Amino acid sequence: MILLWGTLATEPFRYFATIISEGICFVSEKLGIPHAGKIEVLIASVVITLIALLFLFLSRGEFGKYLAPIGVSTSLIVFMIRSLLKQSVDVKTAVALIVFVLAVLVLYFLKIERTWIWISDAFIMSLPIFLLSSWLLVPLSRISGKITKFFFITFRSSEDYAVAFKGLFSIPKIAWGIFFAVLFILPIAYFIPERRKG
Repeated sequence: MILLWGTLATEPFRYFATIISEGICFVSEKLGIPHAGKIEVLIASVVITLIALLFLFLSRGEFGKYLAPIGVSTSLIVFMIRSLLKQSVDVKTAVALIVFVLAVLVLYFLKIERTWIWISDAFIMSLPIFLLSSWLLVPLSRISGKITKFFFITFRSSEDYAVAFKGLFSIPKIAWGIFFAVLFILPIAYFIPERRKG
């Protein structure tokens, strides 16, 4: 999923994680927190981590079966509202979302629960992958475009959280990116085995 993050194959998951991030930042800005500043990106990262942990906890029960339709429905509704407001449509994203909705519906009617749960897991994992992309991989691609020759992950991603810390204490933003990527992803990685036991 990491390797395919910037492709249309994982677009529904990337779009879902981006919606959550942008929603958090929107609320932060309404509260008077500077856009793309240190406080905003830290708040966004903390909340995204907490949401991922909450999903991991809830998915141990029946909720795990419903996360996939909730995730894809949310993505499709937000996409439609944005398209209406902008009066323009991103055709590639629209096709990816529509195909994905149809696939989820087919899995639902065929009652293939295991595959459905895998898709739900992918929505949960989209959150730490979004953090990894925003804190580390996108910042790396800004330094050297060569990274995009090996990973598709930065093709459709633009969030650069590390830039907010560029030069702080004379430490390069990539060092900050590595630090915060590890800091926010570790708790999620720690609780994944607990989710499996559930």
